[in-house]
Amino acid sequence: MASKLVEAVLRRAIRQGGSVGYNPDMYDYGFADNIPPSEEFNNELKKYGKLKYTYGEFLYGCETWDSFVIDERGRAYIQEINRIKDGPFRIKKILRFLLMSIFVGFVLPVVIVLGVEVGLAWLICNIDTSDSYSWISGILHGLFIVPNYLRHSIDNNVLWYAQNHTTAYSIFFWISAIFILYHQIVDLIKVIIRIIKEWFM
Repeated sequence: MASKLVEAVLRRAIRQGGSVGYNPDMYDYGFADNIPPSEEFNNELKKYGKLKYTYGEFLYGCETWDSFVIDERGRAYIQEINRIKDGPFRIKKILRFLLMSIFVGFVLPVVIVLGVEVGLAWLICNIDTSDSYSWISGILHGLFIVPNYLRHSIDNNVLWYAQNHTTAYSIFFWISAIFILYHQIVDLIKVIIRIIKEWFM
């Protein structure tokens, strides 16, 4: 079984079109002209391709090769590693793709939007326990029900619904809250449907 370093070199060779140069590629792994790979490493690498010596095999008093060219053995080995890592029917790769799609397409945008809403609520929609609020405030507080409720979940001193208010405040609060919740839920469902379509269509 090839070492992790051999695997890394093989994958790099595949990414770069079939080969890696000793300088600079192998320098990234801690080698240099006077710090060559071990004989064991070179022998392992030779199982998956060919080492080329442009300037002579022992130019620096040790076996320092110029480039490595991967062959079908190396490509087959990496494919086998990928098959084992991905599991039957590449299920692990599919799951990783789905989780990344959920994060990038759903979780990240939701977190960003909620972050902006919480910031706006903190700036323009703090509810004071000592103030009495009317219907106009009810509309504003209702529109910010989600971010203020999130803030209240973290800090009980933050209110999401005014303690002192008129009857009109309650009416307009719930009208605007239902309005904004309806649209946010609809938008959420649309995002979920879009992600599902991208997965299966």
